[in-house]
Amino acid sequence: MNKFLKDLENELFKLKVSPKEIKEILEDHKEMIEVAKTEGLSDEELSKKFGDPIKVAKELYSDIKTEPKMSFESTSTESCVSYKTNEYNLVKAFSEIDGAITFEANLVSDDLQYATYDGNEIQVYEQNIMNLDDYEIAFTDNTLVLKRKKELKIFRNKEVSGEFLILIPSTITHERVEFNDVSGDANFNGVVTEKLILKLTNGDIELTNIEAGDSKFSFVNGDVEILNLRGNTIDVSVINGDLEINEGIFAGDLFFNTVSGDIELTNVECVSADLRTISGDLVGTEFYPKEVSLSSVSGDIEINNQDKAREIHVNRKKSISGTIKIN
Repeated sequence: MNKFLKDLENELFKLKVSPKEIKEILEDHKEMIEVAKTEGLSDEELSKKFGDPIKVAKELYSDIKTEPKMSFESTSTESCVSYKTNEYNLVKAFSEIDGAITFEANLVSDDLQYATYDGNEIQVYEQNIMNLDDYEIAFTDNTLVLKRKKELKIFRNKEVSGEFLILIPSTITHERVEFNDVSGDANFNGVVTEKLILKLTNGDIELTNIEAGDSKFSFVNGDVEILNLRGNTIDVSVINGDLEINEGIFAGDLFFNTVSGDIELTNVECVSADLRTISGDLVGTEFYPKEVSLSSVSGDIEINNQDKAREIHVNRKKSISGTIKIN
């Protein structure tokens, strides 16, 4: 029945069921299969009992609660990941993939491009990396690791950045994607994950066509641009960098906290939003939380929406010298 579960997972993914719901469905079916086995059912009887995974996926999809109606239509946008594999060197390829994977990256100054593609193996490429021995690149227990090893030298030359390109089969989902970098840039496209964790000091990040259950972003000086993000919750902490989200659908809550960086939200909807700024500005255009809490020291917060019938309930609105407007 492992094939049934895998096929069911793939079909639910094609129907764009959220990673969280896919995980819950698979866990329920695993439990039902185990119960059926204890009752003495053979593999043939199990197959008849659970049926065609394509049909099962469609039936389950029709029963899943639809997300809140949006003020805009979320469509796939152009990928921020652009590459020609013949311009890179293939480092490693992994084909033994069993279900959802985890990706963990810890880099210093290197750039990363991470995207899905129409293949059946995980491929890791490099370009202008000085010494691959300085990195750990492995795929063990369904966890893909890309890490810069600890520097043991007392004196070292100034970092020279290279680039990694990672291609993931489009049928693969993630349990978790965690990316940490000091000064490198990163682009992610087409990723489906239950958890998305991004930490950046000085580099920039661009995300396109992402589906994430819960997202947590922490940035110091880097700029972040997100185009087409569907998810449950998002928690963002920004010091000096700027954040832009265009087309975001969230079934849960948003929390944004910025010191001096600016945040721009366009065509975004969620259940509730907590927006806090010290001196940075926050602008929402076609931004529709059902309820919102707004707090500013000297920064300005402004929400401009055309659909006046969609009322936003304000739980808290507090400012010292900044202005807060909901138009």
